[in-house]
Amino acid sequence: MKTTSFLSSIFQVLILGILLTACAKNSPDAPVATVPERLEIAPAAASVKTGESTNFTLKYFNTMGNEAPVPSGVTWSSSATAIATVNASGQALGITAGQADITAKVNAASAKALLTVVTNDNDIATITIEPALQELVVDETATLTAVARNINNQVITGKTFKWQGSNASLVELTSATGAVKGKAWGTAEVTASVDGKMSAPIMVQVIRRGTFSGAGSAGIAKLKIVNNVLQIETNAAFSVSTSPPDLRIYLSPNSGNANGALEIGTLTNRTGAQTWNIPAGVSMGQYRYALVWCKRLGGVYGVADLGN
Repeated sequence: MKTTSFLSSIFQVLILGILLTACAKNSPDAPVATVPERLEIAPAAASVKTGESTNFTLKYFNTMGNEAPVPSGVTWSSSATAIATVNASGQALGITAGQADITAKVNAASAKALLTVVTNDNDIATITIEPALQELVVDETATLTAVARNINNQVITGKTFKWQGSNASLVELTSATGAVKGKAWGTAEVTASVDGKMSAPIMVQVIRRGTFSGAGSAGIAKLKIVNNVLQIETNAAFSVSTSPPDLRIYLSPNSGNANGALEIGTLTNRTGAQTWNIPAGVSMGQYRYALVWCKRLGGVYGVADLGN
């Protein structure tokens, strides 16, 4: 009996070794999806008094989505040079009261900030919207809030804001209250204005979202458009099985297998927040499920239903 039990244990270990070897990562990764190069400008909104100046800075992201040194040849411009000018270093000078867009461009990338020029401490210098980024699913609602401040960052009370959105087909916006409702997948800009002053836009994203289940998986998957690029991401609560080793993220038309699915990338961590770019040409509504799939052996180790 002891010999049989011993041989059985050896056999089980051998089988486990074969399975793990079969599922080892010996197949190539999916090509990394490239993205348009991008600039970020900071701050996104600034204010100065007439005759005073402020500085804007840039971050550059290459076609792999990684931050890199800002290329040479950046050009700066002001949309209203009678209100504000900007020099080749990104230093803007307030000329007269009003608002101007400050734009930086390099290669095919550009970024824009809003500069408000005031004449005294009591003028509205900034209007900020909270939250600075709003995520909704279709038919979900939320309410945005706006706050006006003077040049000394003191809140100016008693103001009633008017709200405007860039795409009513994606986001339904109530002008008088700042209530927003997701209507279709995509992104829209929202601004608030009062007394002739406007906020810098914030982004409202109408996303697809699902909770991972099966094979001990947990956490949330989101499919959304970020900086005009379709991405899938997991949240901080994401986790999957510690084996097998060769796990990939797929977008799939069904929940049980990867037939007709699109491989997005390797699961580099078994827990936590991760983001992958989706190849160009894939639409947000093309696939219903996010899968964690063992590419070599097959098998679902987590599935999130992103909804219809």
